[in-house]
Parts: sequence; structure tokens; C-alpha cells
Amino acid sequence: MEKNKFTIREVADYIISKYPECCLAYNSKNNDYTNDELVSECVDFFYFEKLHWCGCGDPDSAQKAIRDYLNIIYKYRTTSDFKAAWSTKIEDMKNVFGYGDIYDNTFFLCFAYALDAAELTEHGTSIGGAWPTNEGVMFLTVLNQKEFE
Repeated sequence: MEKNKFTIREVADYIISKYPECCLAYNSKNNDYTNDELVSECVDFFYFEKLHWCGCGDPDSAQKAIRDYLNIIYKYRTTSDFKAAWSTKIEDMKNVFGYGDIYDNTFFLCFAYALDAAELTEHGTSIGGAWPTNEGVMFLTVLNQKEFE
């Protein structure tokens, strides 16, 4: 299933089908989730079960950073004018993260590697040109629906 957009229900059904041992698959057997609850369950799947990150500290800030990064590289990858898209990507990265390129900051580079290792992004010759995988687009879909404080 290669798509650029997903509904929350499509994301949940994909997770349940592909990862039948995950919490969402188990919990969905006895729950009729509202859309907001389904968004939360899907975010939890990607954050806790795909990335294997914990919930201590400030997970909302981490999730916002993931959302912002995925939005930027998604927009970059889906724009047909490569040169204009690259310039926009650099500007967006500077505006959101303070760095125009992931190579400008080692923590930012590690962040990109972590998303790639979790198969939420992929890349060709350089991780600096990464794009979201289908699961990355799914995670982006649910993060864009999540209401952050």
C-alpha cells in the first residue's frame, strides 16, 4: 500500500493487520474507539512500539519534533520542482529547528538516524535527503491529527 495520504482508520487497520501482537491490535478487540482515541492509540504505537522511546520527560515535545521533521521532508519529497523544494526545505528546517541541514547538528543527525532505523524514513545516498516511508506518512497523519497542549 503506497499512498501519500491515509485516514486514521486506514492507519489503525494497517497497524492491526501488520503488527497483530501490538497493543492496538490487542486492545481494539474489545474497544470501539472514537477518532480521537484512535489517533492517540496510533501515536502510541509508533512512538512506543516502533521507535521504542519511553514516555518520561516530555514526549509531546519529541512528537512535535517528529511531526515537524516529517512534514518538512514529506513536503520536500512531494514537490515536483526539486531546486525550489530543496531551498524551501532548508528554510523550513532553519525556521523550525534552527538548522538548515541535519548535518549542522549531531543530535539532529542522530534524530534522523533513529527515524530511519525505525523505518519511518528512508534515503538514497545520503540521510540528508531522506523521505518518509509509508509508515512514516502514517505516523505523520496521526501526529497531524493529535492535539498538543
